[in-house]
This record gives sequence, structure tokens and C-alpha cells, in this order.
Amino acid sequence: ATSGQVLGYNGTDYAWVANSSGGGGSTTLSGLTDVSSTTPTTGYVLKWNGSAWAPAVDATTGISGSSYATEAYVDQKLVERGMHFSGNYNDLTNLPALFSGSFPDLNNKPTTLSGYGITDSPTSLLDLSISDGTVGQVLVTDGLGNFSFTNGTGFSGDYNALTNLPSLFSGNYNDLSNKPYVPSIAGLASTSYVDAKHAEADIAGDKFFQNNVSQVTKVSNVVAASHDNYVLSIITTNAAPTEALLSSASRIVIDTNSTVMYKIHIVASDGTDQLGVRKQGLIDRTGASPVALLGSPSTEILVDTSNVWEGNVTADTVNNSLKVSVTGDTGKTVQWTIFVELNAVKR
Repeated sequence: ATSGQVLGYNGTDYAWVANSSGGGGSTTLSGLTDVSSTTPTTGYVLKWNGSAWAPAVDATTGISGSSYATEAYVDQKLVERGMHFSGNYNDLTNLPALFSGSFPDLNNKPTTLSGYGITDSPTSLLDLSISDGTVGQVLVTDGLGNFSFTNGTGFSGDYNALTNLPSLFSGNYNDLSNKPYVPSIAGLASTSYVDAKHAEADIAGDKFFQNNVSQVTKVSNVVAASHDNYVLSIITTNAAPTEALLSSASRIVIDTNSTVMYKIHIVASDGTDQLGVRKQGLIDRTGASPVALLGSPSTEILVDTSNVWEGNVTADTVNNSLKVSVTGDTGKTVQWTIFVELNAVKR
């Protein structure tokens, strides 16, 4: 090049050309002795290879003089090294012949049953020396090396076709062996009976038992007559007079226009002392008048070891009933049972 020229690419090769201020000299690189005549590729640059300037892939110079390859540089190096393996088995060369997995394709197949690991059999399939059977026949042996076809299909797959069948359990409890001992339920109360009894009030509450016999046919001037029996029970723990009531706190009510003869037996005990008293008399209720005792009840003390317990009979004018009251003792639990008999005549 001459002074003032610059190097440029004219689309075909590199050449020194005059700058804007003009100049002379060679107009092509081929006219330079230190420039290679190799035709460059688009994008290449001239690089000093140590002896001359020659076309080469452009590369940038990094920090501290290190070079970083451009994408074009990398592509060029890959081309120089040739094609690389794709990773696909089918792209390999000299592929081995793989086994098909089919029995007929095996080499050195055995020709005898023993060769297949089958024992207790003829040494060769040819030793059978029997003709083919018919459809539905099976091949059997007599255990002496003699084989033949017989009719049948072998085991049917039906459990009942087996021999030496085990004896199966019937599923019936009575067929079990070593059954556990189960107590008899004979004589036991039903659950409904127990529930009903459990629902009843205990002895501490009011209980009564009634037996009623009535004469409903009119006899002379008598409208009706009845015979009633009651049993009451109560427990006391103090010395206060306590009325004995029927269930649900009801009382022995005397009907209107009735005259009733009553007989009352009072039995009491606390396990140590006892009392037995009998009282009887008449009670009357006429029209709108309240109930009233006719005279005083007769009293007969049968037994009294307590000396303080007592039972009384009065007319309850508020409730028009026959009132039975008992009095126990402080600090003692006394159980009272009262038997009431009523013979009533209604006018």
C-alpha cells in the first residue's frame, strides 16, 4: 500500500483504495506481497497469521487480551471437525444383529425333552412313535413308557371333579367341635319384662294394689255396691306424721252418696322393732256435704315394740277421701305397708 490508502472489501476481495484525500498505488490485495490471495467468506476479516495477512473468522478481543469466539467462529470450528454423533442408535454404523426373541431363530436348539430340562419322559419325541389323536383326546401314559390317546379333556376345572375332596365345614353352629359352653336361658326374664319392672317406682314411693268387685245390678233402693282392696307402702325416717298416698300422689276418694265400711291393717318394721295395728269403722259422704267419719274408728294393737310408732285414720274433708297417716321415729328408717279394704254402698 502507499501512503494515504485504506483497506476495503469490494464484494470480491480486499484491496487498498485511496482515501478521501486521494492517492495512488495498487488497487487490489493481489498486488500486495504480504496478503494471501485466498478468496474470503462474507463476514471474514484479515488476520495476521505470522507471515502474511489472510482471510479468517472474526473474533473479539476480551479483557486482558483473552479472545472470545463469535458464533461464526464456533460454527467454522464445528465444520472443520466434521459431523458429530446424533445420539440415535439407528445412526450408528456397523450395527450388531440383534436376537429376534423368537424361539425358531435360536441356534443349537436341543432335540430331546431332557435337553429342555424335562425329566421322567421319553429321551426323544421320536420315541413316542404314536399317531396323532383326534380332537378332544388326551395323551396318557401307563407309567412304563407307553403312551396313548384316550377320550376326555383332562381335568375339567370343576372342584367337584377332584378326588380326595376334603370335608368342608357346613357353616352350622351345631356341627362345630369343641363348642364353648353356653348357659341355658330357660327361665330367664325377657328384656321387656325387666324394663317394665325397672320403670316401676321403688318401695320408697307410693304403691297400691287394687282388687275391685262391684255389684252394679239395682237391689231394692241400692244403686250399686262395691268391694275394693288397696295395698300402700311408704318409708319414713323421722317422727313427723306422713300421709300414705296411692301412685301419682292420688288418694282413696269416697264417692258422693256413699257409705263405706273400711278395714285397715298397718304393718311397720325397721328390722329391729315392729308394729301391727288394725283399724275399722264407717265413713260417709252425702250430697254436697264433705266426707266424715261416723263415730271413731275401733283400734286394735296387735304388736308394738317401738312404743312410739302409730297409724291414724281420718276423713280428709278437703279432698273427700279416706286419709291414712303414719308416724315413725327420728333417725330410724321404717317401712310401712298398709292394707285397705273398702265395702261401699251407693244410694
